[in-house]
Amino acid sequence: MNKICLLALRRSYATTSTSTFRAADTIIKKTEHGNPKPDPNKLVFGANFSDHMLTIKHTNASGWEKPVIEPLKPFSIHPAAKVLHYAIEIFEGLKAYRGNDGKIRLFRPDLNMKRMLTSAERSVLPTFDGNELLECIKKLIQVDADWVPRSTSSTLYIRPTLIGTEPTLGVGASNESLLFVVTGPVGPYFPTGFKPVSLLADTFHCRAFPGGVGAYKAGSNYGPTIYVNQLAHSKGCQQVLWLYGNKQHITEVGTMNVFIYLKNKKGSNELVTPPLNGLILPGVTRQSILDLGRTWKELTVSEREITMDELLEAHRENRLLEMFGAGTACIVCPVERIIYEGKEYNLATMNKGAPLTIRFHDELVNIQFGRKPIYLFLQIFVVFCSQPKRVVDRMYISFDRARYCVRRLNGTHEIGCQSSIRGNSGRMYMIDNDQEFHIYLTDKKLIDSFNSFIIVLNVNLFNTYYIDYLMKHLDKKLNGLLLYLKSNLSRPLDFSHDDQCPNNRNSFYLNQTEKINWNSKGTSLFFRSFPFPIMLIDEEDDYKRLIEFYRQFNNSQSSPACGLELKSFQNAAHTTKTCMKRNDISHSLIDLQEIFCDPIGGLNIYSKLPQSIKIKPDQRSLKSVILILVTTDSFQMFLKPKGSTGGVQQPATALITFLTLAHLIGQEQDEFKKQNKEIIFVTLDGDALDYSASFKFMFDMINGYFPIGNKNEQPIKIEHIHSIIEFQSLSMTNELWLHTHPSSLINQTFIDILLRNNPMINLIRPNSPLPPASSQIFLRQTLSLSFPVYILSSTNQNQLLNHYYHSFFDDPSTLSINISTLEYNTTTEISLWIKRIVEPFAQTLIESLVGIKKNVIIKQEIINNLVYCILKNINCPLIHNVTNQSIGNTFKPFDQTSMPFSINTYPISTTPTFPFIKYVLGYFLRDRSYDIQNLTKISCKERAYNDSFCSYTFVDGYAPSIINEKSFSGYCVRSYLRFVQSISPAFIIENYDLSQTTYPAWTESRWTTISLRLFIIPTRTHEIVTLIIGILLTFISFCVLFFLRYYTKISLFQPSSS
Repeated sequence: MNKICLLALRRSYATTSTSTFRAADTIIKKTEHGNPKPDPNKLVFGANFSDHMLTIKHTNASGWEKPVIEPLKPFSIHPAAKVLHYAIEIFEGLKAYRGNDGKIRLFRPDLNMKRMLTSAERSVLPTFDGNELLECIKKLIQVDADWVPRSTSSTLYIRPTLIGTEPTLGVGASNESLLFVVTGPVGPYFPTGFKPVSLLADTFHCRAFPGGVGAYKAGSNYGPTIYVNQLAHSKGCQQVLWLYGNKQHITEVGTMNVFIYLKNKKGSNELVTPPLNGLILPGVTRQSILDLGRTWKELTVSEREITMDELLEAHRENRLLEMFGAGTACIVCPVERIIYEGKEYNLATMNKGAPLTIRFHDELVNIQFGRKPIYLFLQIFVVFCSQPKRVVDRMYISFDRARYCVRRLNGTHEIGCQSSIRGNSGRMYMIDNDQEFHIYLTDKKLIDSFNSFIIVLNVNLFNTYYIDYLMKHLDKKLNGLLLYLKSNLSRPLDFSHDDQCPNNRNSFYLNQTEKINWNSKGTSLFFRSFPFPIMLIDEEDDYKRLIEFYRQFNNSQSSPACGLELKSFQNAAHTTKTCMKRNDISHSLIDLQEIFCDPIGGLNIYSKLPQSIKIKPDQRSLKSVILILVTTDSFQMFLKPKGSTGGVQQPATALITFLTLAHLIGQEQDEFKKQNKEIIFVTLDGDALDYSASFKFMFDMINGYFPIGNKNEQPIKIEHIHSIIEFQSLSMTNELWLHTHPSSLINQTFIDILLRNNPMINLIRPNSPLPPASSQIFLRQTLSLSFPVYILSSTNQNQLLNHYYHSFFDDPSTLSINISTLEYNTTTEISLWIKRIVEPFAQTLIESLVGIKKNVIIKQEIINNLVYCILKNINCPLIHNVTNQSIGNTFKPFDQTSMPFSINTYPISTTPTFPFIKYVLGYFLRDRSYDIQNLTKISCKERAYNDSFCSYTFVDGYAPSIINEKSFSGYCVRSYLRFVQSISPAFIIENYDLSQTTYPAWTESRWTTISLRLFIIPTRTHEIVTLIIGILLTFISFCVLFFLRYYTKISLFQPSSS
């Protein structure tokens, strides 16, 4: 296999992104039939391509997918992809060179990676580890090694490109991206020798401007220059000399950097190129010429501004020696003529054959093809013509799947954890049980021998007792915590770091003395502020790697020890009020607004049967609206981009129950037309932290903003609410409990019918304390004087039955579901359990509202599929059947991903939760009379034009829910659907003091880097030996250079005489 040598000193060009792809995960799919190789002597730049390409997909929700090397093929891209409309695209250009020794080399690719990352950040495209992309490119070149020309002049051109592919027309950052690399053989830029070019010095058009993107390799920089280049061609010039400003500063030549070699007024030879001031692209060839030129004593290299006046003055005074452009494609390109303001200036570049230009060309080509002895010598010391493992990989072992704790703030304080900006590191010490814990804390000699520790703690010991004990005894020496889970079999019996009385700061009972510890095992650690980072590894193989290194190096104090570095610096601090003020501060030196934190909240979504719309001037009757509520968010102390978010018992089971009931209401809509109550299904996102979403819902209702969407629809006020029904904290229990309040308003008939229809339900004594539920805020805001609430829950009179409340351990296994074997339309115990709840509940609604007894049945398949979609794979057939193709495609990046239940900062962070709920809920509550009308796609669209109250979507139809047995090509779905952002009113009310506690004011900090790395701490002896070896190698290097400088006849720094 061909080996690719990197003939440049290694530099750091890794991203600060929280996630990246890994070259080690690359999937290689080789073509069975390669294309014929072109003649190396007849190559045209950019016209031929190798057999394979590299592709890596990215979504904001799931991060980077695995790199794939596959046969070169066209892309399938949505017409609304952002790259096609707003040029959200960046690229790079570099080459692979095959030397006379047959080895393939890359020339300074570290600079390309660094530039590509800065371009990605400027274009708000996802960043990555440049080291990993380079390793992927090497793998691609190895696969297509035969495409690297066996020529002394031709090369393999490499084009990495990153584009925004999200199919939406809104101007904004792309949530979906594609990174790809194509390669192809190219010939020499000047196949018959140097051909100097003529330039049109354009005084009207501008290539770049301060604060723009001239310093970035973005596609949008190049398209607009083509027109000006054609103007140059019409005047007999090959390229454009780009100028800027009133003084006509010289910036670039075409797509190249520009160099001017002149004799300055002091009489010395000076090589001048414009500085990197934001207008100039930091070219790799430009930097190489600067580095090389500074080793030559006969000239001075300057990065400074130079104007057309200075250039022409030097030309008139015969001080202008040469002028040339520099870039990857041509290396160097001499300039012999300029047209400026209608006059032609014949430059002196070619008078003596452009010796400096040729010298730079030959030096760089010899380096790129590995011909110069000095660089062959450096190969031995730097890379030894192999594929060495990077130094950083030898120094650190990364754990990329670790969970991490972040910083959150409210109006009065901050909670969570973070590291310093450089990360926290210390000697690793592992504690597995209580005995080891106390042994460590009594080992004063060990503790005194190190300045800082990262304690690696069994997750079963993560509670207030052990944490407080560590913080007290280690004090500032405690530099971080890493928790570990050995395996799923060793998970704790209880793991909840919410309060014992969740959301007690904003409950209905805020000002009352009665307080119940519903979550008795809660530690409240989530709501504490830690001065160090805390992370958790829950992958069994990560634990095995960790324990392997720990046992290998921590045998004694005389041997090297393991150290850990935890990096999770958070941008926000102090309080929400402080952070939001920092967000509003503008910096004259920063182009983009700097954001430190984002308000917490997602979307409140509501839907109902379309037939119940009240349009002005029709008046809505008092007590005519029933709200059915469920929450869609949860929180975990430890986040993980691609890991389980938990939330199965709360809120997932309740959400599945809620959607199942919506389907039954839609299925029986003809019965509900016989009564005068509107049943509105509402999902609330943001209630996990102090009921922010409920506060927003009530704020909208009180101020006449509910429902939103059409000013002609009658608003719903508090006096219109008949009752509230809420599903909350449902576990697969044999009994359920119905909590009600207040006793003076509850409908005893409704309760009696419900208890009769479902013996599983027990009634909690009226006016008893309510468990954590959104309804508490509805009662609090109305002083319990307007309507009753009914909360159906697995929570009895004093205890939540979920041992993993608000924890990532609240996963499908808590419901006895083997997620690895769960398939679409598989009947499980939980789906049967939900059916036993929902059918009697729907019967109760019909009987109590319509006055008839009816046995309603839902197809088991519907519940089965909801369980599968929400708990295992949100990109399931159901979502594709209830939407059109373009919407369905947006779920493909989330394939094999369960619905995430977490704290949201919509729209900054996106989640598939909201679109899934919107489309499924709207479909289940659709106007089913349209199912049998056999409308075409065109007629469905026409209906949408004439109805501003409902949405219309033409879909294939979800077979289990279609009432018509005939086979149609598609269905027109008419549904009523509204959604509104659910951030707290604290962020909406003008001039609201965020330090007040009237409304919750939670924000989440932004961060840039999350990493967990293991390293080896050497002993004192190792450090001394390493120092001595370093001094000896330095001395030997000086001796070798001295010998080469004074005892060799051939100067390695002069061009070859041949």
